[in-house]
Amino acid sequence: MLFATTVSASFEFRAPAPHSYALAGGGVAFHEVHFSLNPAALLGSADYSFAFAYSRPYGLKEMQHSHVSAGRSFTKIAMAAGMQAFGYQAYQENTYYTGLSFALMEGVDAGVSLRCVDLHILRYGHAWAFPVDFGMLVKVSGRTVLGFVVNNITGARIGRCREALPRCLQVGATIEALPQLHLCVDLFKDIRFAADVRCGADWRIHNFLALRAGMATSPAKLAAGLALRFNVCRFEYSVDTHEYLGLSHQCSLLFSWGRR
Repeated sequence: MLFATTVSASFEFRAPAPHSYALAGGGVAFHEVHFSLNPAALLGSADYSFAFAYSRPYGLKEMQHSHVSAGRSFTKIAMAAGMQAFGYQAYQENTYYTGLSFALMEGVDAGVSLRCVDLHILRYGHAWAFPVDFGMLVKVSGRTVLGFVVNNITGARIGRCREALPRCLQVGATIEALPQLHLCVDLFKDIRFAADVRCGADWRIHNFLALRAGMATSPAKLAAGLALRFNVCRFEYSVDTHEYLGLSHQCSLLFSWGRR
């Protein structure tokens, strides 16, 4: 007896750094988030940057993912490139991306990211696609920044069956409640699922320590994290919850130097 089944690619967004994880996936209006969350955030980075992150959600090696990236920022333009890997042996998703950010006018930054996604399924071979993301950051006052990103704005598809890759919109705001405390609220919408409200707080206790926390509604989750800075090096850690699977941890090591 023979059975037929369909294997679907996901390429769902996975925050590439603990900063966004600790905010429960929020922070699209932060200048310090990784550029694959919002490519416009590149202009907020240091002159030179390099980052590596790793996570094994819920202790499952089949869901492990890692990323490495490097960036170069100038006064009114910035660029970066990176690679993200997800999966283990039988099913793997690899994403190679490059981003460009530029200042449109005072207080308004825009960015675009081109991704090359490679799906590899054991005994089924490879498939490729090239989605494009676009984002903006707008400083509306001295304490408030608005931001948004559209993932896969081109509607890229993958494989012989031309399966549609996820198309997502995330909009949000960041408010400087206190000089050391930033609050963010985001709305995330994947066209396939219900909208997700994400809220978070980033508290800079000192130049070398930051504490973060966040929550999301769909699926319901709580998250927390911290960042420790030593000169040009920054270590970040985050943990979030799942109603059934438990805790998921992520850590990263970032090196940045230049005007910041």
